[in-house]
Amino acid sequence: MGTRAQPKRIESDMTTKETDHQWLPGDGAGEIGPAFSSGIIYMSFQIQQTAFWSVGHHPGMPPHTGCPDLGLPCRVPLGKSDVNLTSLLLYLNAIGFGVGGFVTLFVCAWGDHMRYKREQYIFLVIIYGALCLPAAGLTVYNLSNYYGFIWLYTIFGVVGYLVIAWGNIFIPYTMQAAAPIEDLSAQARLDALDKIDGEGRKELRAKREMEGLKISVGGTVALNVAVVLFNVITIGISYATMDAQKNAGLYMTTASGAVCIICALLGWPFLPSPAPIAYEGRWWLLPFTVFASLWRGISKYTNAMLFLVAYAICNDSLFAFSAVTSQLFNLTVRPSIREFTAYNVAGSITTVLGSVVFMYVFPHFKITLRQWAMSSYSLVIFSAFWCCLGMSDKVAIGFKHRAEFYVFQVLVSLAGAILNPLFRVLFPEMFPKGNEIQYFGFQLVLSCATAWIPQVVNGPIVDKTNNQRLPAVVALVFFLIALGLTWWCNDVEGIAIIHREEVEELEKQATVEGHAPLLVEKVTEAAGRTNTVCSDFTSQAPTYLPNIMSPTAVADPVPASKAVAGLHLVPGTESRQYHSTKESIYALPADGQEYDRLEQQHRLIMLLFNGPVASAPVRDLLDTTGGKVLDVGCGPGSWIKDVKQAFPKAECHATDFVADTFKPTAANDIDFVVGNVLTGLPYENDTFDFVHMRFFTGALKKVEWPVAVKELVRITKPGGWIQMVEPDGRIRSERGITPAIEDWNTRGMRGSLLKRGGEPNAGPSLAQFLTSAGLANVEDIVASAPMNSKAGAIGEHMVKDYRSLITTLAPILSQSWGITPDAVVEWGFGVIAQSETLEGFHNFHTAFGQKP
Repeated sequence: MGTRAQPKRIESDMTTKETDHQWLPGDGAGEIGPAFSSGIIYMSFQIQQTAFWSVGHHPGMPPHTGCPDLGLPCRVPLGKSDVNLTSLLLYLNAIGFGVGGFVTLFVCAWGDHMRYKREQYIFLVIIYGALCLPAAGLTVYNLSNYYGFIWLYTIFGVVGYLVIAWGNIFIPYTMQAAAPIEDLSAQARLDALDKIDGEGRKELRAKREMEGLKISVGGTVALNVAVVLFNVITIGISYATMDAQKNAGLYMTTASGAVCIICALLGWPFLPSPAPIAYEGRWWLLPFTVFASLWRGISKYTNAMLFLVAYAICNDSLFAFSAVTSQLFNLTVRPSIREFTAYNVAGSITTVLGSVVFMYVFPHFKITLRQWAMSSYSLVIFSAFWCCLGMSDKVAIGFKHRAEFYVFQVLVSLAGAILNPLFRVLFPEMFPKGNEIQYFGFQLVLSCATAWIPQVVNGPIVDKTNNQRLPAVVALVFFLIALGLTWWCNDVEGIAIIHREEVEELEKQATVEGHAPLLVEKVTEAAGRTNTVCSDFTSQAPTYLPNIMSPTAVADPVPASKAVAGLHLVPGTESRQYHSTKESIYALPADGQEYDRLEQQHRLIMLLFNGPVASAPVRDLLDTTGGKVLDVGCGPGSWIKDVKQAFPKAECHATDFVADTFKPTAANDIDFVVGNVLTGLPYENDTFDFVHMRFFTGALKKVEWPVAVKELVRITKPGGWIQMVEPDGRIRSERGITPAIEDWNTRGMRGSLLKRGGEPNAGPSLAQFLTSAGLANVEDIVASAPMNSKAGAIGEHMVKDYRSLITTLAPILSQSWGITPDAVVEWGFGVIAQSETLEGFHNFHTAFGQKP
């Protein structure tokens, strides 16, 4: 079974199709990678160089005399006093982490409940890039530029944490898209989850984790490849002149900021836009309530929190440890800009190769992501231990030789190449979906409580002892704690908890939708068709609406003369003509006003799918030899008339529930008969070359769809084709949807249809219906109609049709939801207005298959 998408089609909510053009966080990583690398590396490098050559001094020497001696500590100004240069960098990191965590507490708490998450991310990336722009103008080694870089470096770190928190949220959306069940009804999702116990659940987890690793590793690779390219250019520039050799890093920092901004603007349209979560409380309290709920969640999602805290401790300590080793590298080796850049390139290349190898190796070994994380922690533990060895003057190793720095640059980078991608994959599997910003932001918020500790503890230690390696002891302790917490974490249990919660929530939704009671199918031999008995279901339906609410109703054929005025006991329908009052779930009229709407709807579908016939083989058949074509549920005959006009050789037939529905052509060249697809169409087996049926979503109950498709197959010739067209039923938007639209998607027409026993997800299920009926060469084409009257002819048709449909169904929807018809119209029209503002759209499915 294949699926094709029209070029004009847009997708939202990270459905399966969205993975066809996978937006990678790597795209975002590629744009921020050069800025991230240049900003962190060259801003700190310039602070150190300015200290060495201008504003610093050795202990006992006058201020601003520089630090020319490799073996002596370097002290630099900080406010009205001076501190050890290594302590300064540790303090700046502590400030960045602390302020970043505090700001993230507020912003990330609001983020999941705000619209335009994509736009917020782009805005932060632009700010991130803009902070790099001044670098090229601060090349002179003086006190003002020294403080300028201190401010830029600190603010750059704070904004960077927000960018990371936003960028991470897209990975779990893509993981869900790898094995999606979100477009199904609550009962269908519940059924799907019930089927993935044991080995099936392991397969689902493996599939999602592998997809998540692809995205996460893609981001890592994109970031580091961009870093390598920019660093190589930096080395090249350094060969131009002496001035270029000294300032190449700053020039490339400014360039990377410009590239970051440009790429952010270009990549904007390609990012998914996750929908916001409704919130009606006080927004100023939200950060505190979210933070409190996340802490309370420690008892509920213990494994997620253990894994998170371990990662946060290691990540923050590694940042401090890397600052120490970088400072040791500068003090021990005193590298040129070329070697300093090459040293960092070695780490980036290791990260690229290590992450790619890890991604390909992971599925071939029975090692879980948690166990891989423990291996990564072991590497950084060994690195910190090695650095501690150098504290003794009697030991000749311990980051005292150039080669050691490069070896451990590779080891630490390899640990990060494994740990960072897997964290972004495993962590979201252990917390509730839809809270990505909060939980990923929580990692950064924890920096308020953890990151400053190694920085602030190490700063005074180095400042008082002038021993550059002492911070490695603190880092080693924290690395060991991270390893212990990860060993304690039970990832299997953590994922199982989320699975159980999802099942429980879906059970509640299914009960609301009316699917919770067990459906028991019984075949009535006399009637020769399937009836459905649903215990306790009718108790959920208003007793005053028996004709359209009965779950046991099967639409019975009626003669043409039996079309009647109004639906029984449904006020507001008296002025319209309907098919029957005989317990049918079909709630649309059968009169001239409705035929006009159907004609407009037909024009919309013709524009969306470029004509009446979607299958190329069928078009070839009708063009060359003709063939017998049948339109089931033809209504006024719009589709079959277009087929006759487009393919004059075709022998055209039409059938409908009510005879006076069909309006003959002037040439009278289409044969019409009354027929009901559920009780048997008046045609022999294997009669038609091409059978078409569309828009039965509101006419068939869930259990009747297989019956109807089976009847279509019966009358189709071997080698013939069946085409079905149905709506998806949901309003979507790449910019996210409002709570009102989400409520309409859940209740509205879809929820009312569920209450009447229908299947609102018939559109996405068409291909499965055809496949289950035994058809071959099944394809599903999905096209999007803008819910926006300003979006051309298709948008105009869509809005006009939807408004008309709401007005027509208002009396029925009012019975479903206990409100007045006028309130339904106001509700529905308000949703349309919001959809137009958000550039919303509605998907339609055309599925076709061939009878073997």
